[in-house]
Amino acid sequence: MSRKFLDAMTRKQLYRCLRGAELLEPRMLLAGDPVAEWRFDSSAGTTLVDSIGTSTGTITGSSVYNATATALVNAMPVWTAANPAQWGTGTRNGALRLFSDTDGAAVNSAVAPEVRSVSLWFKADTTNPTRYNSSTPNGGSTDGTPVAMPLFETGDSSAGLSIYIYSSRLYVGAWNSSVSGWSNGTFLFTGANDIAAGRWHHVVVTLNPTATLQANGLRGYLDGVEFAAGSGATIGGPAAIGLGRVDGTTRFLLGTGGNSVGNNNSPSANNHRGFAGYLDEARVYDETLTAADAVEIRDDTAPTAAEEAWLIRDSGRAATMGRFRFEGQLASEHFVFKWGSGLPAAMNPVTTYIQQNLNRLEMSWDILVEQSGMDPPPARNGVNYKINAYILETGLWFVDSGGGTFAGAFAGPDPTGFSALYTSPWALAQFQSPRSLPSASWGQVANTTTTPHEFTHVLQIEGGGFANSPYSGPFFEAHANFGASLVDDFDTGNFRAEITARNSINGRYGERQHRYSLATDFRYQAHLFLNYLTDHPSYGPQFVNSGLWSDVDAQGANKDPWEVLRNNFASDAEFASVYAEFVARTVTYKQFYGGELLSGLPAIPSHDTTERLHRSYLEPVGSSPGWFQVAEQDTPEQYGANIIPLTMIGKVGGQPHSVTVNLDGYMQPGQSEGIYATLVAASGSGASTQEWLSPTWQGGQQAWEVPGAATHLYLTVTAIPSVHRNYIWSHPFHGAGVGQEIERFPYRVSMTGAVPVRSETPTDTPNPGGGAIRHINPDRSLAGR
Repeated sequence: MSRKFLDAMTRKQLYRCLRGAELLEPRMLLAGDPVAEWRFDSSAGTTLVDSIGTSTGTITGSSVYNATATALVNAMPVWTAANPAQWGTGTRNGALRLFSDTDGAAVNSAVAPEVRSVSLWFKADTTNPTRYNSSTPNGGSTDGTPVAMPLFETGDSSAGLSIYIYSSRLYVGAWNSSVSGWSNGTFLFTGANDIAAGRWHHVVVTLNPTATLQANGLRGYLDGVEFAAGSGATIGGPAAIGLGRVDGTTRFLLGTGGNSVGNNNSPSANNHRGFAGYLDEARVYDETLTAADAVEIRDDTAPTAAEEAWLIRDSGRAATMGRFRFEGQLASEHFVFKWGSGLPAAMNPVTTYIQQNLNRLEMSWDILVEQSGMDPPPARNGVNYKINAYILETGLWFVDSGGGTFAGAFAGPDPTGFSALYTSPWALAQFQSPRSLPSASWGQVANTTTTPHEFTHVLQIEGGGFANSPYSGPFFEAHANFGASLVDDFDTGNFRAEITARNSINGRYGERQHRYSLATDFRYQAHLFLNYLTDHPSYGPQFVNSGLWSDVDAQGANKDPWEVLRNNFASDAEFASVYAEFVARTVTYKQFYGGELLSGLPAIPSHDTTERLHRSYLEPVGSSPGWFQVAEQDTPEQYGANIIPLTMIGKVGGQPHSVTVNLDGYMQPGQSEGIYATLVAASGSGASTQEWLSPTWQGGQQAWEVPGAATHLYLTVTAIPSVHRNYIWSHPFHGAGVGQEIERFPYRVSMTGAVPVRSETPTDTPNPGGGAIRHINPDRSLAGR
């Protein structure tokens, strides 16, 4: 029955009368008269309901999902024998949620309608589907070969019609070997990236079913706009229909030229895979639709809810990430957690414990992106995507190219090239006590610093700075801990506020020689200079976030973060002054976090702590009485430092005391002088700590009057060369120096009014083994005592 024989009221009444048993909401009259309509508003079962006719079909599904698991509230449901496909939220009410090669729906040819036009909505997990091999371990693998992902197909490889996604384009095609010159058919396709993963799109394909091939007999519309037209003709009578899968045989054009090919179902050479995503509001018409019809249908069936600013995307080449083992997901504005069938019971209910981790990450987003200036992940083809966070050791793994698996906590690209988070359950506060912390702005947040650390890595990677650089690794970790420290500064309660900084000071950073910076085991802890700059009134968090990772100077290969950071200062002299002052401030840490580190828990050591690994001890120079020299193993490298406790000679309590220090920093051949020194006086402990700093100087004498209230005196010596030199710092991936000599900056001092503290405790001497202590002489020779 054609619409031209019906007035508007009759058409509306007939359309509603034929809807069948499925209960539907009131609907405005659609353009044209669909002969089949699949609304996908069921919430369970295996019946594909035709809302206006008799083209009822069957929902098909895959058993790769855990068939015994309980459905998760407000999360992706799991596969069950009674509910093989997933049901989700559509443009209007429900939608069909599909995942794998056998998910989908099929309509038998005996009840299928004749197809001249098709309309449907789709939201794809990925727009670049690739070949998947389900026979390999750990959830399968992919060879990366692009394949077609069908949305709709009818007929067979001799005559039919198909709608599918291939290589970031939407395709519509029709063919009929009985029509002269049309065995290969006509295939129309959109521009590259005209469709976006995670976004609802509307497609209409319409045929003018003439007996012979006619120009513009096939037209395709995307979101109400015609994207192409080509020759078309009849495709014959009713035939079986597949939705989200191939039911029998069909044809694809794989590319933008050449001939079409039939579907290949071989596991090793297949050229298609089941649709992954949502299908909704599918309709078949037995007449040709106009451009106005395409717009009317789109508008009448369009999503009623506004699209999120940040969309959920697929994990890419699905099997590599074990996507076919996803059991659940839970999303917030900017993040989505995904997990497998082995999520620990302690993480349930997910609306409590996964949600708390989402809250923690949203807190991190607000602090690191909105407040501190790190750039958010850039849009891809104009679309912003949520950051995937994969929970490992849950039946979901990171699978490397050799088929091996990894668990733990790290950040890096997933198979799509998007940066993602990977965390084992332990990193999600599973064993913390308490497991969550209250926050006025973000609700209950998970008690973890791991996800803020890894999220900082995501922002670093997405910012693009220091990529492909052998010099950035240690700084990469230090800056991620810095990111975590910005977040936990907003936490409350003992053992929480400033926990990253406190642990760094109490750990290997605070209890070691500072002769080198960001090396070996200390790379995670060596973030305090960044914290110092953040609190500094002249700089702030943007200076070390957007002003570092997004800096133009940071782009390209072989960039050293130290050099880029240094170049952001107005001059080398300004950098040297600020950095030397930072080192001096680490004697007491009073200037960090507004003094908060000196109280609360966990407590940090008082400034008068004398652990060997926290302070440096100078040795007398036998050939030069009155001079003291740094031992070879303690000699600072570039941006390294020594903190040297001094004993004040003749200091009277409460009275000022005069001290003079003569600093002799050697200039070795080919090296610029780079030794800076500051005297630091201190008194008290904890919250009552006071500190005073002398002017910083470079070589020669410095006379300074120690305040009367001071009880302790220290000399800080810092190596800041006038010209930065890139080094591959000593860390697990490179030996020290690796093809280059790491410069040392030796020095000696003499003084009046004070002497370096000496400890004869064997473990506190520069050489605990009792052997000779070597020094570096100005000519680079070594001398021993």
